[in-house]
Amino acid sequence: MSIVSDTGEFLGGSVRVLHIVGDSKFGGGSVIISQIVIAQKLKGYDVGVLTTDSEFISHLQEHGIKTYEVDCIWRSYNILKDLKGIFRLFVFLNKSNFDVVHTHTTKAGFIGRIAAKLASCKNIFHTVHGFPFSENSLYLKVKMFSFLEYILVKFTDKLIFVSNYHKVWARELGIISDKSNAISIRNGVDSPQISTDNVSKLEQKFGTALKVVFVGRIVKEKGVFDLLTAFNIIKKEFVDLQLFFVGVGPDFELLKEDASTSEGVVFTGFVSNPSDYLQLADVFVLPSYREGLSISALEAQSVGTPSILSNVGGNVEISSNGESAFIFELHDTDDLTSKLRTLLSSELERQRLKEISQSNFKDNFTSEKMINSYRELYESIS
Repeated sequence: MSIVSDTGEFLGGSVRVLHIVGDSKFGGGSVIISQIVIAQKLKGYDVGVLTTDSEFISHLQEHGIKTYEVDCIWRSYNILKDLKGIFRLFVFLNKSNFDVVHTHTTKAGFIGRIAAKLASCKNIFHTVHGFPFSENSLYLKVKMFSFLEYILVKFTDKLIFVSNYHKVWARELGIISDKSNAISIRNGVDSPQISTDNVSKLEQKFGTALKVVFVGRIVKEKGVFDLLTAFNIIKKEFVDLQLFFVGVGPDFELLKEDASTSEGVVFTGFVSNPSDYLQLADVFVLPSYREGLSISALEAQSVGTPSILSNVGGNVEISSNGESAFIFELHDTDDLTSKLRTLLSSELERQRLKEISQSNFKDNFTSEKMINSYRELYESIS
């Protein structure tokens, strides 16, 4: 079937699209999926999302997006339970007649693509938001998940990577070949809405101290403990310095306990508009152990916050190979401390990065560019 005519009119009624996420928590990937489905709804698609995360459900329903709460995808791996999930999803898909089934995240891609193939779905797409391993993961883990993805590619009509980096890496790992039906559509975001009133209140509350900000899930693999270590070192040189951890996560309380003797560390918990803290920040740091194409890093670039990123995944790509952000060696707290020292010591360097990062964002990572690429993909279906 062809989705649209040459004039952009729909043929055969609304196209039915299901995006499958499962129980993944609301986060960066959810932001990307939200932008895609909202644009598709505006385009006239009959679009919905299968998710069981309450926060994501509320967010989607606020924008008039259908949600399907089929309990069939769980983050942990259990063969018997996952077989049950595949069967549940197969039954749902078999009677739903979607034109496109589009899976997101590793586990949803595993359960969703198998069930969609069994249900003979017309078009099966999968977006790789990031691999479940990093460049530093154990060899066996990398080989196991690479082989699994290699098999699942055979069930996939179009494989989408959120960065050029991950597409190249997938080829090196043997997941795809030059003949594979794989493309890159880089993540993009809207420049966040900054509340000037709220930023002013934050400035009054926290004063004129230099501010280092992390925005994301508070979990070890985001490098938050490494950042705390580097901050404790650099704090000895910059007495008037603060570190903000913006967000919540599994390791929130443990990190808070580790920081109990550190001066100048602020835990915001959940905030409705974390971008206000990016505007407040003198430096944004993302020390993740693995990343697809980070939403918080893109938003930091969009508002011109000077950034320091670990040298993994799409971080290097976001920075245009280190032109618009500082890149540090993963797990090297001395290198991270050195980069912090350089940026915190030089207002001129921070201003230089602000201008470059905003230009880089506008040229490469806007939501408009991403949405147009997904629109072209869907309109190419035949």
